[in-house]
Amino acid sequence: MIAIGIDIGGTFIKYGLMDNDGNVLEKGKIPTNQEDKEVIMSGLQSIYAKYKDQGILGIAMSVPGLIDVEHGIMITSGACKALMGCHMAEELSAACDGIKVSVENDGKAAALAEAWMGAAKDVPNCCVLGFGTGIAGAAILNKKALRGPRLIAGEASNFPVHGSRTSDKPIKFAHYSTIGVVKEVGAMVGDPELKKRINLLLDEGINLYKAVNAVMQEFILGLTNSTSTYLKERTNDME
Repeated sequence: MIAIGIDIGGTFIKYGLMDNDGNVLEKGKIPTNQEDKEVIMSGLQSIYAKYKDQGILGIAMSVPGLIDVEHGIMITSGACKALMGCHMAEELSAACDGIKVSVENDGKAAALAEAWMGAAKDVPNCCVLGFGTGIAGAAILNKKALRGPRLIAGEASNFPVHGSRTSDKPIKFAHYSTIGVVKEVGAMVGDPELKKRINLLLDEGINLYKAVNAVMQEFILGLTNSTSTYLKERTNDME
């Protein structure tokens, strides 16, 4: 069996051609246009068109937000605002010759993959955090993803870490995504373009230790909070 796996991220749409054993036969990525649904759907169609003559049996989607997995609906959509409320499974299937499409939250998809054949393949329970444009999170119990009545079990992005330095709103764990940390450190060292210059800065020997350390202390606090929540969710499920 050959299937297409697609992950819609805030920066890129990444895809891979996979066999039944999880081997990636080919992979690639295209930019994500967060504000234009038609552009996103067109990009997904182009990925399918690239492989449809290879006997594709289905498309597995990993997407941000709260997901109605049974019906393939994106109730919310994270950074990709244009996909809010999108009936992704139905719409993408209709655009791709009626092929079967499954849709899962990105954090839960990553956790299920780790539980299947990754770092957690030899244990029944685990929690997984994914860092990119945002932070995805999920918890696995007995090899199944915890969802909870509101579909937010295992989500880490909205955990408050501490009060904001510049407003009355709390800083949330999502602030410490890969991109978020680079922005924060850039602000602390007076270089808002740090993302573009970070390699050059390191080559020049500028000491960023104190700024990075301060940010990571806050990140660790958020990680501790998320771990506590995972353990509580697991206990509730077991009861």
